[in-house]
Amino acid sequence: MKRTTINAAAAVALLAPAAAFAQSTNFQTIDTIPWPDSGRFPAYTGEALRPTEVWVQGGLLHDNNVLRLSSGAPNPTGITSRSETIGRLGAGIRHEQLVAGRQRLRFEARGDQYVFDKNSGLDHFSYGLRGEWLWELTNDLSGAAGYERRKRLVDLAQLQRPVKDMITEDHAYANGAYRLGPSVRLRGGLDWTKARRSEAVTQADDIRATSAIGGVDYVTALGNAIGLEGRRTQGNAPVAQVVGGTTLVDNQFVEKEVAVVATLVAGTDVTGTGRLGRTNRTHTQFPARNFSGTTWQGTLGWTPLPKTGFDFTLYRAPRSIIDIAASYVIVSGASFGPRWAPTEKLVFYALYVRERQQFAGDPNIVLLGAPERDETIRTLRLAVGWEPKRFIEVAAGIDHGIRTSNTLFRDYDYNAVMANVRYRF
Repeated sequence: MKRTTINAAAAVALLAPAAAFAQSTNFQTIDTIPWPDSGRFPAYTGEALRPTEVWVQGGLLHDNNVLRLSSGAPNPTGITSRSETIGRLGAGIRHEQLVAGRQRLRFEARGDQYVFDKNSGLDHFSYGLRGEWLWELTNDLSGAAGYERRKRLVDLAQLQRPVKDMITEDHAYANGAYRLGPSVRLRGGLDWTKARRSEAVTQADDIRATSAIGGVDYVTALGNAIGLEGRRTQGNAPVAQVVGGTTLVDNQFVEKEVAVVATLVAGTDVTGTGRLGRTNRTHTQFPARNFSGTTWQGTLGWTPLPKTGFDFTLYRAPRSIIDIAASYVIVSGASFGPRWAPTEKLVFYALYVRERQQFAGDPNIVLLGAPERDETIRTLRLAVGWEPKRFIEVAAGIDHGIRTSNTLFRDYDYNAVMANVRYRF
């Protein structure tokens, strides 16, 4: 039987930065290149995972608007130039081992040192750690349990100041799936997440959420599935938010969702996932900012030619994003990503993302009568990857982004170029 587990990221999505966020120290444009040996192109054989893999890398990024400042905004204190060059040195390791019977352990770790040329106060070390137990009992029962931690710099597009504010995110999860006969799958899981900020420079410095998930699916022999899923999340920000200088606001909430979920496997050419549901989010204080509405998320991968593929995503959901605030933001967007690998050593990749962020959960709207912040972010990424020799990856990319906002000095545009070399052994 193919291992079947449920997605353990439901609660993490409540805390994670949205897809359109353009973090200045983020080399995501080239870090997400779909290399020919990844198995995403039918023309090339995917590389089998080795039990242990270690890698080292070095890269440079030049950004002409590192703090994502509006063209009409004054420079913040401590910055002499809006452009910045950032260097990155990093290393990582992944190890997977069969320990007993069908039980398997997986460990991953990475660390990156970022050095700023002009804003040295933003120099920092970011890292990610993950440990996971992939368990399996009989041919019908399997799942995963794990813990992960990530430390990173806050999204400078949200802060718009040269402040070294580090975010630490913890995530623990346990899930399992049981095959009830050849076509029915029962699944369930628990998720716990916590995100905290090192500097109290905004109203959000700690967010926590606990989720319980359950579902039932009808699964075909080809892997196609359709089912019903329910989720309940309880979250809070232990430090009350200050509004209007004196009022303390409790951001505790309960979120419930019932959704139809589906998995599509139409041969090797078309694969996809989808969910369509009803989400209700209620707050203990100021129910005028509650959310109730239809939410969705869908992905589609289409490979019409052996060396050419396209990826599509579509989503809408309320999210608690610690980079922005302790309360939630309604995030809706879409992305399109073509990819082409003319040879087994060369790949071209692009991604266009359009995302709208509506700050409907902001208590300032209720208490102060402030207008709801409404912003749209458009990002275009272009990248090329080349493998001159086995295990040596050379990548280069261009990143262009625009944000429009109904709030003064929140709009921006930027251009960034980057390059990276990675050696795997």
